[in-house]
Amino acid sequence: MVAKPKPTKQPKKPKKPKVKKLDPDYWFSLCVRERADWTCQCCGKKYEPWTGVNGQPANPGLHCSHYIGRANYATRFDPLNVFAHCYYCHSKFEGNPHVFREWVLEKLGQTKYDVLIEKSQNLMLGKQARQEKQQIAEFYKSQFDTMQESRQRITFGRIPFEGYL
Repeated sequence: MVAKPKPTKQPKKPKKPKVKKLDPDYWFSLCVRERADWTCQCCGKKYEPWTGVNGQPANPGLHCSHYIGRANYATRFDPLNVFAHCYYCHSKFEGNPHVFREWVLEKLGQTKYDVLIEKSQNLMLGKQARQEKQQIAEFYKSQFDTMQESRQRITFGRIPFEGYL
């Protein structure tokens, strides 16, 4: 019996270098936490940012809590739509949307709340946000850097930031 020759392997094509993209959710959530001075906006529990794997601040105990869910891209990156909440408060609001609605109304006021709801129904904003994820990430990274510079001068309290859309 004659052995069959082994097929020769084709040389692998060189891989294209991957361009590391910024994550808009990561930078936006850092802005939300920094805005709140790393404090739960509901119960007031204070968190210390710690350095994550990539050298940036992080803290898994303090969540970026969206009033209108993240699936809605029209408001996914809107500062009016998100709050810094500890795990407990975030869970409480997720399980009780009527309680969350009342809390958000109290925080924002009726006018801003109405603007947020109207914005959430704008399909073109959602489409734009999906198409501009890299620009959104760069924008919020810049916002976060500015906020950290401000934090050097303002040692505690709220530091507002601008929305992309």
